[in-house]
Amino acid sequence: MSEPFKSAPTVHMNIRASDDVELAADVWNSDQANTLLLLPCGAETRIVWRPVIDRLVEDVRHSWRIIAADHRGHGGSGRSLNYSFQRSRDDVATWIAELAARPLVIGGGSIGGALGMVAAGEGEPIDGLILLDVPVAPVLERVLTERSRIQSAAKVGHTSVATIDPRYISGGVIEDVFRDVGRWSRAARNLKIPTMLIAGSRGVIGPEQLQEYKEHIPQGELAQLATSHLVARDDPAGVAVILGEFLARHWPKH
Repeated sequence: MSEPFKSAPTVHMNIRASDDVELAADVWNSDQANTLLLLPCGAETRIVWRPVIDRLVEDVRHSWRIIAADHRGHGGSGRSLNYSFQRSRDDVATWIAELAARPLVIGGGSIGGALGMVAAGEGEPIDGLILLDVPVAPVLERVLTERSRIQSAAKVGHTSVATIDPRYISGGVIEDVFRDVGRWSRAARNLKIPTMLIAGSRGVIGPEQLQEYKEHIPQGELAQLATSHLVARDDPAGVAVILGEFLARHWPKH
C-alpha cells in the first residue's frame, strides 16, 4: 500500500438541492470519468474521508474522480428547518444528476451508506456500493444508542459535532426511517450491482444482520475490520485497502 499522500482536493464543489439548500463537497481528480461519491455517517463531515483517500493505492486515487460530500446540516452544507431520510435521499439523487457519471460508485458509512443502498435499489443509476457497517434493515436499539452518543457529545460541546446543525442532532431522521421500516430491505433485495459490506467488529452487524445481508444481496461481498460503528474514522487504512481492491476488481484500469 502507498504511503499517505495528503493531497488537497482539486476543487471544492457546491450544488443546490431541490429545496435550494446548498450541498458542499471536496473533489479530487475532477477530470476523471470514473466517479466515487463518499458519504459520511450522520453527525460526521466529509473530512472523515481524507485519511481514507490519502491511503488509497496510487492507481485508484489518481484514476477515479473522488467526491467527499457533506450531508445537509453538516460541515459546509446548508441548514434545513427539518431533517428526514427522504430529504437526504433526494439530495443523493441531486448529486447523481449533477455528476452524470458512469461508472458511479457510492461509499457510505451508516446513514450515508443506507442512502446509497436505498437510492440504488430504487433505481438511481449507481454502479456499485461500499457499505460501511450498514444493515439491510435498520436496528432500532443500535440507532437509538448512536443518537444518544451524538446528543451527549453535543451537550458537552465536543469538537466532533461542532459543525453539525443542532436540529439534526435533536432528531427527525430516525423517526422518518421507521415510518417505513421495510424500505431499506426492499431496496436491498433489488440490488444487482457489485456491493461490498465492511462490517465493524463492534458495530451494528451481528450474526443476524450478516445473515440478512447474505439473503438480501446474494452477490454481496463482505469484509470485516476491528472497529466500532464509525469504520472510516477508526481504521482509514483498512477501509482504503478494501475499497481500493473492490474498485480495481470490478472496474479494472484498461
